[in-house]
Parts: sequence; structure tokens; C-alpha cells
Amino acid sequence: MRLLLARLEARLGTTPTATAFLLALVAAAFLPVLRGARSFFSYDLLYEHLPVWHSVQQSLLRGESPFWLDGIFMGHPFLFTQEAPLFYPLTAPLLLTGAPVHRLADVFSLLHIALAGSTAYLLVRALARSTSAALFGGIAWMLSARTVQGVTWPNAVAVTAWVPLLFLALLKLSRGERRSGLILGSVSGGLVLLLSRPQSLLGVLPALVAFALAGAVLAPDRGRYLRDLATTSLLALLLGAPAVVPSASILPETTRTGGLSPVERNDGALTGADLDQLLIPVDGLGRWPEAATYPGVAALALFFLAFGLLRRDEDREARVVLAALSAGGLVGLVFAFGESGPYRFVSDLPLLSGFRSPARFLAATAAALAFGSSLGLAALARRPGRGRVLAWSAVAFLAIDLGVHAFLAAPTVPPGAFLAEPRLASHLRSLPPDGLGVPRRYWSLGLLTPVHELSEERLVPVLASADHLNNARGMRFGLEAVQGAGPALRRTDQLLSTRSLRVAELGGAARIVVRGPPAGDEVDAAAPPLPQAHLLSVENPLPRALLVPRSRILTPEAVLPMLLDPAFDPRETVLLEEGPPWPESADCVPSGSVRLLGRRPGHLSLATESSCPAVLLVLQAWEAGWKATVDDRDAPVLRANVAFQAVRVGAGRHRVDLVYRPRGLRDGLLLGLAGLFGVVLVARRWPTS
Repeated sequence: MRLLLARLEARLGTTPTATAFLLALVAAAFLPVLRGARSFFSYDLLYEHLPVWHSVQQSLLRGESPFWLDGIFMGHPFLFTQEAPLFYPLTAPLLLTGAPVHRLADVFSLLHIALAGSTAYLLVRALARSTSAALFGGIAWMLSARTVQGVTWPNAVAVTAWVPLLFLALLKLSRGERRSGLILGSVSGGLVLLLSRPQSLLGVLPALVAFALAGAVLAPDRGRYLRDLATTSLLALLLGAPAVVPSASILPETTRTGGLSPVERNDGALTGADLDQLLIPVDGLGRWPEAATYPGVAALALFFLAFGLLRRDEDREARVVLAALSAGGLVGLVFAFGESGPYRFVSDLPLLSGFRSPARFLAATAAALAFGSSLGLAALARRPGRGRVLAWSAVAFLAIDLGVHAFLAAPTVPPGAFLAEPRLASHLRSLPPDGLGVPRRYWSLGLLTPVHELSEERLVPVLASADHLNNARGMRFGLEAVQGAGPALRRTDQLLSTRSLRVAELGGAARIVVRGPPAGDEVDAAAPPLPQAHLLSVENPLPRALLVPRSRILTPEAVLPMLLDPAFDPRETVLLEEGPPWPESADCVPSGSVRLLGRRPGHLSLATESSCPAVLLVLQAWEAGWKATVDDRDAPVLRANVAFQAVRVGAGRHRVDLVYRPRGLRDGLLLGLAGLFGVVLVARRWPTS
């Protein structure tokens, strides 16, 4: 037996062999997804993430700018909510393959689950110097319920893959391995920031902070450790700047400007009813995924045994790290209860005030359990007698336990759920365009299809017949919507919050989708009836662009009430918030027309002809990155009618070009290049110790 274990350790003790083993385990655990028989699923994937992936993919394939999304919120800046993390090295190459985005998301998630196991293996091997413990940690991290349920957000899975390298960088810096620690920390930190999922990083932050404090305790030169840590953080911020800077530039114009209210940010907080997901594998498609953290029976047992096993061990570093991980995991668990616990004392801090769903702090608990239990297993393996046998038995048991759990509990559906075109989509696409030749918008106020309650046999037929095309879903089918998914621009949200036919008219929507009377299910008459879509026609929606002869200047607070007044005619007067009113001539009879010259995401070209000076009103969400030229001369883009764009044009014929240039993008890219130069400089010049 000892000879057999020695050979096993020799074979799995190399990184390539261990990586191959972890890849094989991932392939077995997610075999239906790997084969294409099923795809990872969540409401967010169906109604938000994959529609954005599809829109960005189509723009890239056509050689157009992907930075403005025409299909949601009457126009929305992509770089604020980057569901498709475009600056992350893997995203654009995947999208440019042209493959269906649900399969690309599957590939993206599977690769990062395997990568999560490999990076956790490297961390635990460096920490515990044990092959069995390293494999145990890799399995415990990559197949814990927190990671498995994270597949509902591909960006979040990718963050999970790089988190162990952040811990490893801190470990190296504390040991005085300065160059490798700086490079590892800055590159992995930069990749995490490029993934544009700050909530995923914040979720594991309690464990990271505790680990960093442990590094300060262990470092032989504390001052140098802190300086290196600051340098690493700066380089990571620079590398992540292409994603971070544009998002930060747009933030003041969004609904997240001042953070969230306590009620909003407490949404998804851990409750007593969720505690079973921490201890037993009861998560899955029908459960709220944020709370799922089941780490496996062996990991739970070894985490608590580690305290006793390490007391007899002389490894001071392991004891300090275990204490730090335990503290970070406990803070994550306590914070997961949200405003009902001590988290309420820190939830108003700048970063945390916009952090929704405190259950995400369970990522710190998952990290503590995965890596802390590995330290316990390493101590067990070093015990004389049957220590190594017990350790490898624990590895095998964990692999089977979490592998079976992932196979059964991963949120997946048949791929037809993503491919089925709702009947409503073909109807909306058949609507005649507006007078400018631009497709009409729609506004869905219907209900999300209760997919998690449906049987496999009913799933695709119901999506095809009863989907209300909520949130961003319509973008998958070439539709443009008034509503959207995720945080909106603040002015767009202000306008849409009134939910009226008047607002639909102002936004150029031809149809409103509402919940209709329940109808019998066409697939299974014995099943409960599903709410059907009911369409309301908007009598006289505005075209996407029109010339308005008059303007009024009002305070921002006065615009919306005036706009909603039935006596107000948006075809005769446009409401602005700055600048002098456009001069009017008493002897000029206003008349004019607008003609579309060209339209693509982030670029609109129009020809105007007017007998009098007028205001060109464009039903496209106002954002400060939009620039305009009139006959190739710069012209201001004014905020009009609460949320839209306006450009002043004189009498006669003119060409108006509107182009979207994301604010902060150039600066972010330059800072990213500076960060890359800094990493190269560190690799060449920084002392190794």
C-alpha cells in the first residue's frame, strides 16, 4: 500500500498530471454540458447575460463598435454592466468564432471551473507541501456548490478561477518571494478586474483581507511586505483599468450613483431557510443560487479536525493561515445575513453600498472551508501509521461526493431552451418600422417564464409559446426594447418608472407586453395554466428621430411632470434642461423632415431639412459619451425630454452625425498599457527576495 501511494504521489505531484486529473474530473462531473446535451442555465443567463453576449458578438462579427447596446433601455452603455467581459483575453476570441453564445458560455464556464481547480492546487501545494492536500483543495474549491452554482454568471466563475492565485501571491510576499509574488498578484488581480464582476471579488474579500493580515504577521520584514502589497495592488488596478475606468466614468449617470437602499442591497441575504445549502447538497435549479456553499462532507469534517491536528504540528505558518481563513470565513458567513446582522454597520461604506445580495459573502466561507480543510488533510497525511492512506481516501471520497453533486445539482437545461424563438418575437419583428425606417421598440411588463417549475418535456414548448421577452431577452432575436436588465441610466429609469402608455409613446414603442389572463397549457392540459402575453397597441408612438420646432428650458425636476401632462405635445415642443431656447421667428412657418442615412451601434447619421431653426429630437438614451456634428462641425448633444438626445439645427439642409465614444476607454487602455509595462519591469528588475 505504501509503495502504491508513493507511486500515486509521484505521478500526481507534477502540475501537468494533476491538471489532467482535475480536467478529467470536471469532464465527468459536467459530461452532459461537455457533450452539448445540456447547457448551464439561470434566469440571468437567459434574460440578461446571453442576450448581451449575442449583441456584442454580432457587433464584433460585423466589425462594428460593441460599446453601445441599441436593444435595451432605449440604448445603453455596454461598459457599465459588462456581462460579456470584452477586455478579458478569452472573451473576444470566443465570440469571434460565431458559435451560439449559450455554448460559448458553457465552454467559458467549464474552462474556468477546471482552472479554479488548478490554481487552488498550486495554492495548497505551496501552502501545505502535500500532493494529496493540493488535490483535495483543488477539488474542494472547483466543485463546491458555490462554484457549481456560480455557472449561472460566467464572469463570476472566471473570478473564482483566479482567486486562489491572489491568495498564493499574498503567501509568496509574506515569505519574501517578492518578484514572483508581485507578478502573480498583479496579473491575477488585473484579470479579476477585467472580468467586471466586483461583487464576486467583494464576496471573497473577508477571506482575502484576513489572509493579507496573516501575511503581515508572518512576514520577516513587515514594512517591505506592506510596500510590496501596495505595489501589487497598484499594478493590478492599472491592468484592470480598461474595464474599471469606463465603468467608473459612467457610474454617476446610473441608478447606482449613490449606492442602494438598505432594502435593495439586502435582497438575497441569507436566512434560516437557506442554511441547509451550507451543510447538505440541496441546491439546484429551483433554489436561490447565492446561498449554495456545500463543500463536501470530507471538507467539512477536515476543516474542523484541522484545529486539533495542527495543534500537534510545528508548522506555525499553517496555524496562522488556518486562523486567518477561519476568521475570514466566519466574517463572510455573518455578513451573508445582511442587514439583520453586524453587516449593517459597514454596508454604507462606498464600495459596499452598491453591493447587492449579501449571501455572496459566502464565497469567503467557501474559500475558508476548501483551503482550511486542505491544511487539516496535510497534517493528517504527515501523521505516522495510516495518515497517508486516510488522506488519499479523503481525496477519493471528496472527488466522488462533489463530482456526483455537480452532476446532479448543476443548473442545466436542454440547449433548446436558448434556441427556441418565442412566438411573441416573430410577431414583434413583423411590425412595420417607423417613418424613419427604424424597427419599432416594444416594452415588456410581463412575467418571467417559471422555467424552474417546468418539466423537461414542457420547457422548450412553453418558452416558445409563453415567453414575455422580459429584460434583455429580445436582443437574442434582433428586437429593441424600452426596458432592459441590470442597473439603468438614472434618467432612463426615472422615465420608465411611470409605466404608462404616454411613456411608451415618448419612447417610440409600438407595443406593450403585459400579463394576460391565464390560458390552458397547450403541452399538458393537466398542468396549471400559464400567464399568456397580452399586447397593448400604442396609438401614436414617436419616430426614432424628428424635428421639433420649439423648445422650453425647465429645471430637471419640472421636466417629467410637464412631459406627462396630456396637454403637452412632444411633436411641437422639446423640453431641455440647459442653454437658451432656440430662437423662433414669427414669420416662419415650421416644416421639416428627417431622413436616415445610416445606423449602427453607437453611430447614427441623419439628414434634416427644415424651413425654420429646429431641434432634432433623437429617441436614444442620453449619455455623456455621445458626440454630435452638424455638417462636420461639433455641436452639443443636449438632454431632452428627461432621457433622450437633442441637437439644434438651423433652417435648410444639414447632415447630423451622432457617435458614441465611451468615456474613460482611452484612459483605461493607456493605464492598462502602463500596468503591463510595470509588470514587465518587475519581471526584469525587481529583486527575487
